Amino acid sequence: MADILLTAVINKFVEIAGNLLFQGEGDLYWFKDDIDWLQREMRHIRAYIDDAKDKATGGDLRVKNLLKDIQELAGNAEDLLDEFLPKFQQSNKCKGAICREFAMQIEKIKKRVDDIDHVRKTYNIIDTSNNNNDCIPLDRRRLFLYAGETEVIGLDDDFNMLQDKLLDQDLPYVVVSIAGMPGLDSKNSFELFTNKIFHFDNNDWANASQDLVNIGRDIVGRCGGIPLAIVVTAGMLRARERTEHAWKRVLESMGHKIHDGCAKVLALSYNDLPIASRPCFLYFGLYPEDHEICAFDLKNMWIAEKLIVVNSGNRREVEDLAEDVLYDLISRNLIQVAKRTYDGRISSCRIHDLLHSLCVKLGKESNFFHTEHSMSGDPYNVARLRRITFYSDYVMNDFFHSNPKPKKLRALFCFIEQPSIFSLMARLEFKLLQVLVVVIPHNYQRFTIPNKIGKMSCLRYLRLEGLSIEELPNSIVKLKCLETLDIKNTIIRNPSAIWESKQLRHLHYGFLRGYFVFFTIESPFCPNKSSLSHNLQTLMSPFCPNNKSSLPNNLQTLMWLPDRFFQPILLHVLINLRKLGIQEVSDSTIKILSVSSVVPIMLPNTLEVLKLSFLGQTKEQINLSCYQNVVKLHLRFLSMTPNNSVALPPNLVKLTLVDFRVNSHLLSAIKKLPKLRTLAMYCCGYIEGKMDLSGDVNGDSFPQLEVLHIVEPDQLSEVTCTDDASMPKLNKVVVVEVHVHSKIRLSERLAKLRM
Repeated sequence: MADILLTAVINKFVEIAGNLLFQGEGDLYWFKDDIDWLQREMRHIRAYIDDAKDKATGGDLRVKNLLKDIQELAGNAEDLLDEFLPKFQQSNKCKGAICREFAMQIEKIKKRVDDIDHVRKTYNIIDTSNNNNDCIPLDRRRLFLYAGETEVIGLDDDFNMLQDKLLDQDLPYVVVSIAGMPGLDSKNSFELFTNKIFHFDNNDWANASQDLVNIGRDIVGRCGGIPLAIVVTAGMLRARERTEHAWKRVLESMGHKIHDGCAKVLALSYNDLPIASRPCFLYFGLYPEDHEICAFDLKNMWIAEKLIVVNSGNRREVEDLAEDVLYDLISRNLIQVAKRTYDGRISSCRIHDLLHSLCVKLGKESNFFHTEHSMSGDPYNVARLRRITFYSDYVMNDFFHSNPKPKKLRALFCFIEQPSIFSLMARLEFKLLQVLVVVIPHNYQRFTIPNKIGKMSCLRYLRLEGLSIEELPNSIVKLKCLETLDIKNTIIRNPSAIWESKQLRHLHYGFLRGYFVFFTIESPFCPNKSSLSHNLQTLMSPFCPNNKSSLPNNLQTLMWLPDRFFQPILLHVLINLRKLGIQEVSDSTIKILSVSSVVPIMLPNTLEVLKLSFLGQTKEQINLSCYQNVVKLHLRFLSMTPNNSVALPPNLVKLTLVDFRVNSHLLSAIKKLPKLRTLAMYCCGYIEGKMDLSGDVNGDSFPQLEVLHIVEPDQLSEVTCTDDASMPKLNKVVVVEVHVHSKIRLSERLAKLRM
């Protein structure tokens, strides 16, 4: 599947075209024409890939060899770009030797492009890129922002029977076996199909011609009653015009064998994707089956690997495009929504097991990625391995001992039990690695990451989870391409050096109270407390706040920064900051952030999420009421004195309180928030012992609140709401008691909404 590799190469050409290194009058400008020519030729080749694949499927061995040549060409072009661009970016002026070598490699690729084009003409392989011109653009974000996720059709009897068995106290067993793939009869199949086709408009079959209805029934029949095949097919049709011509083409492509309808439909739905979206879909196969995948992580990995780019090079635009691609996959029913954010966007998602298997199968065939289970076989493909995922330490160790030079590896996923990858890293070469994800169960045995990680000059995305690390080596701050560092679920001591990357977008440090050590004063850079203040600022801060040019002003996420490194200049320079978290918040920082300060420091206008973790009791008044753009606020570990008050941002949509002392004065302030939709309180203490959510004499209570979470409260015996005017939109109440036997009394209305 050379189209996937061609897409990656084209994306990198697009990025290079906007790179300042290839503009102006520098040495690299002389390669601009070559780069533009290669980009055009790669697009031309991709345009006739589908016709070549059709001829190869028909058994033409010569065309199969052509496809293999195209795949190898695309791989070599990508290797060339990934290897040379970091060298170019080290200086605005290119050394003569590097330029000459790059020019020689470009000429070799141009020669191979000419050879391939000659073969294509010989076998009459034509451009079929416009064959899907009956597809229509849809506003995925509008359609799927608040779409329901659950739908059950035709299984009522089975559900009731299963429920009866589970509730039958006389049965001698406590496990009920469910076997086989569920199937629907023709009536229920068509009902499911209809619901998915007309899910987002008020139209129905009454406005359709009888011929279109009949084609729809034939399409459903080819799905063999399998719900997954039906919903995926409906998603494919929803991306097309609702015409007989468009639907008939889908029907004709489905084949006539009903018994293998599901596999045929799933493969068809993949081929129906825009070519640029196919590698993004295949990326789901790198995760284990049934894994809940964070949408934020997924989109940033796509961007890190240049699977998604925009001509302008604007980061906000490319992130919006990544979100559009995810919504498109969801709209086609290829991906399932698992959770949503406070504002209704996708927080996490899953992929059906059968679709996951399809990703693994196609990933292996195209050499886009391999799992540890698909590595056996062709050593040719192993040598050109670009992405791999491991679930076993033993298999991973064995693989890297047999393949000590994975020179072409771009992404490495390790869902393993032990952190053995880091001992392997000391002797392996990962010079082209762009994405590294290591996830293990929490392991409190401390270990060290080798300094060699600083030589991964192409690394853009690094996520470590569940690890207990001595410290991140100082060499890591020299990764000039690094865009995302996520160690939020890791016990770790961070590097005592200044970040050099100007590309940093997301810096998410760890927060594990009681275990976490952050920039400890035992560092060799900070030998005694008398020099603590100076050394912390100049040697141990993640940035160099006295030098504005050293700050990564593209930073969007700066999470759980220790209070002692917080300085007002950060808020002046980090003008694109969207998420900020500060831990161990001191009275002086509260004073700086609060409106009551003599000279308050205003947060960036882009800031949407603010998280503050305190050390306990504070004497300062907390006044955040001037922050109009903050819509999500997280406060933890704060004990209010009787004279304290909290003034909240007025436009909050979600408020989370953790280990917080809640009193009637604070609750009264929260009630008045006009846009609050979600209120979550974890391990909070309730001084009065009772929480009354009813409206007070001054107005309504929680006018927009939809979801209320109360988890493991302290000293709370009752939650009431005595009037019907309060919380008019509340639809979900979650209460989790500390102990099974410590029941919290809920008023009748709240009890009905309890999940």
